[in-house]
Amino acid sequence: MAERRPPGRGLHPPAAFSRRSGAEDLIPPSHFEGRCPAPPSVDTEPWAALAKANKEILELRQENSSLRAIQRPSNRDNLRGHTGNESEKVSTRARNVFRVSSRQLLHSAESRGKDCAALRETVAELEGELRLSREKGAQDAARFREKLKAAGEERDTLQEDLRQAKHELESQSSLIHQLRTYIGQLVPDEKQLEESRQEKDELNNRVQHLEKERETLRATAELLNVRLRSLTDILTIQESGHSGKPNPDSRDGESGKRPPLLTRWREKVFALLVQLKSQEINHANEMNQLQVKIANLEEEIRVKGQEHAVLLHSLEDRTAEKNMERVQNQTLQEELSGAQNDAVRFRGQLDRAENTLRSFKEVVSSFYQKFLDQEAELRKALCRLVNLGQRVTFANKRIDTIHGLVARKDALVRLQLQEESREAASDISRRSHKDLEKELELLNGERDQLAAELKRNSQLIEKKVADARLKFDADLKDRLVVMGQLEGALEEKSQCLRRLTEQLGEAQKQLTDSQEAAQSLRLDLCRQQEKYEQGESPPAVRPVRSNISLMKA
Repeated sequence: MAERRPPGRGLHPPAAFSRRSGAEDLIPPSHFEGRCPAPPSVDTEPWAALAKANKEILELRQENSSLRAIQRPSNRDNLRGHTGNESEKVSTRARNVFRVSSRQLLHSAESRGKDCAALRETVAELEGELRLSREKGAQDAARFREKLKAAGEERDTLQEDLRQAKHELESQSSLIHQLRTYIGQLVPDEKQLEESRQEKDELNNRVQHLEKERETLRATAELLNVRLRSLTDILTIQESGHSGKPNPDSRDGESGKRPPLLTRWREKVFALLVQLKSQEINHANEMNQLQVKIANLEEEIRVKGQEHAVLLHSLEDRTAEKNMERVQNQTLQEELSGAQNDAVRFRGQLDRAENTLRSFKEVVSSFYQKFLDQEAELRKALCRLVNLGQRVTFANKRIDTIHGLVARKDALVRLQLQEESREAASDISRRSHKDLEKELELLNGERDQLAAELKRNSQLIEKKVADARLKFDADLKDRLVVMGQLEGALEEKSQCLRRLTEQLGEAQKQLTDSQEAAQSLRLDLCRQQEKYEQGESPPAVRPVRSNISLMKA
């Protein structure tokens, strides 16, 4: 008996049975790679392979019968008994081999059917999970849309409420709402964290389940390899038994015609073994491909989950930015309305100041006109005073003249009286002299009274003129100070108005920029939503369906 060889190298080639051989070394199957055509790739089911093996065995039997028919008549009687025995042995062995191979093929077909069923179930589970994840993504998207819609409605209601509220309460409530909104958006939602944690746990469980299935498939492949090696060893032992125990009673003719049948039979068995081996290799390749596809599906699921999380975070970020922009726009609108109110108030104050300044100018002009009138009256009074002084001077001169005339008359009267009579003249002169003295005293009293009155009037006039000048100077200084203050306030109001106008322009510019930024954020949010909705369409289902089609094929 020949030495036992490892699997795949213990089979004799068909040409080795055309001659007698002793315990020689067996030729490996690779020796016939150049002689025999490569077996066709097995793409059929085990039942088809079994039907093909039955067909080949029938062909072998037909060839055996044809070989029996073409034998020489002289050797027919001699070889009939031996050939019948050999044919019975060959048929028995063929039946045994057919039975064993059919049993193994049935067993391998059953195991492969079970594996395929398990793989189909796995793929169905993966499809179900993918469908569930897609439905869940659609539900999440719908929930987010509802949240956005609710947020929009809430924004409208808040804007309506804020329009109806007072300005101070509006600013305070808007600030509190801004802080609450910003803090609520910065703090992650526990429900979302719990959902992401559950999704992560589900993915981990799914990966563990797939790893267990991979280990099961690997163990199944190892068992199939062990069965193949055992079958190869059995065939090697059988071939060694056939090659090591030749029949000594056979003749040269019989030994020359028996090997072709055995050679054909061994070639067919070898082809069947090669086909079985190729089927096992293809099965292993398919299993590897399925494992690779399952790994790709897991990777795609993980990537989709990451993309889903990234899209959720980006959506939350965009929503927060949109809310912040909305809050900033609201604050800018409030500042703009406040600036507009301040501008209106300052314009009103400026108009009032201009009206006050105009009225003050009118008052000053009227006071100045009155002052000019009083000054003209005072000048007229001074002119009259000068005239009165001239008249008093003239009256003094007249009085002096009258004194001289009276003295002259008195002298003349005295001379006349001295010439007439001294007594009568003396009495008359005394009476006339007394009258003249009385008249002179009256004239002097009138003169003194007129002088005192003129002096008193001049002093009063000078005092009134000085008081009027002092009062006019004080009023003029006060009015000039007030005018300077009003001009300074007017200049400050004009500067404040210019500054508020500039701030109003800057606020309008910032409002325009913020509106543009909000519009760009809305466009980005729409693009993100469209991208997310497009990402929900089943690009990952296509490899699963292709895998199912490959498995069905």
